[in-house]
Amino acid sequence: MHQRTKGLLPRSEFSIQYGKFSSLSARTKTLLLAGFLSIPCAWLSVSIADNTSVPDWLRYVFSPGTMLATCLVMGPTHSLQEMLGQLKHWTILALLTNMVFYGMLIFGLAMVFSARKRSN
Repeated sequence: MHQRTKGLLPRSEFSIQYGKFSSLSARTKTLLLAGFLSIPCAWLSVSIADNTSVPDWLRYVFSPGTMLATCLVMGPTHSLQEMLGQLKHWTILALLTNMVFYGMLIFGLAMVFSARKRSN
């Protein structure tokens, strides 16, 4: 057993060389956090906006991509294929817009909280 682990680096050297997240700057960690958290937030916001029992003003506050996609993509259609094509573009635009919106919101909030933590 000792023979097999002979050439391996000790745990502390491994984490320094191949550093988990310790080598990343605080801003990069915050950016990654915002990117990862923006995906479920975007899906949740589109599902809130898709619920017809939620008032319109609340739907567009939580999901600004829905309003943008509705104004830019959806229009009168004459066939089911045309409507499905519009719906595909609507979904992509709404999700991407919401991901950018929530990513910026999370990044901004995280930077504010980290600045307040450093000032104390």
